[in-house]
Amino acid sequence: MRRLIIAAALVTAWAGQGLAFSDKQMNVMSHVGQVLAATKICSKIEMSKGTVAMLLAGYGVDLGDPLVSGVIKSKITDTVDAFAGKDEDASCAAVMFLYGPGGANVPDLLRWKN
Repeated sequence: MRRLIIAAALVTAWAGQGLAFSDKQMNVMSHVGQVLAATKICSKIEMSKGTVAMLLAGYGVDLGDPLVSGVIKSKITDTVDAFAGKDEDASCAAVMFLYGPGGANVPDLLRWKN
């Protein structure tokens, strides 16, 4: 019985470790997912890789973590689905308003392609 309790405690502790993201880290994952989705929604923009890399590093978000990847992929899917069937120019304007130069949400994560 004691071994069962110890095993259950270890499994619970291990599972909890993978889900221990701060609110700020969850926000970063959400924004990165939306930015990546924006590049699928609007063919005229691209992600500012350096700025996104600094954001990820600054908040300790590891893209190699499967849980992080799962959160980001889910946000990409949700965002792309939300913009399905919308006018591309209007979609471009919306995502640039949020994430472009001087963006209202997180500025400088997106830029116009040359």
